[in-house]
Amino acid sequence: MNMFAASAAKVADQVWIALALLTRENPARFGFSGAEVRERVREEFGSVPPGVVSHISQHCVATKPVSPSRNRMITKRGALNSLYREGDPCHPDRARGKTQPKRHEIPEQFHDLLAWYEESYAGEMREFGLSDAFLRYKPAASSGLRDVAALHDEYLGQPRRPALRVAEERAPYYAMSSFNENWENDG
Repeated sequence: MNMFAASAAKVADQVWIALALLTRENPARFGFSGAEVRERVREEFGSVPPGVVSHISQHCVATKPVSPSRNRMITKRGALNSLYREGDPCHPDRARGKTQPKRHEIPEQFHDLLAWYEESYAGEMREFGLSDAFLRYKPAASSGLRDVAALHDEYLGQPRRPALRVAEERAPYYAMSSFNENWENDG
């Protein structure tokens, strides 16, 4: 336990640090539960300050409406949390929000996390590009979407493209669900 004074780092930064540590230590995982992030905050900072739960579920989530911060530190994948990187879905009002802590606002022992995030984690999106990163995206089982990479691989083996139905007046994820249904029933 590092026991850095919790009041010395902002709650959003504590959440980012906890999630970054979990991500770096478990690179094969697609995300972490709010309880795992909260417990890691406790391990690193000695306590869980008020507001950690709301930062994990709302204040740092890129796709949520601004309330009150514009942070976009977390990408939700179903019930799991992962670090945000450019190209992940983002609410328009958070488009210029902070994606990581400022170096001078976090304890020195966590400065290496910022370099890891820029060079390895977020850098992967720049290196491989948005389309490749999208193909590696694995939706939560409860989302109703199939694994995009598997869908892409199936498409490459198909002699013709499946017909897409236009989902009028429906949210984009319904259109993708319709695509998945067509894909499975086509052929």
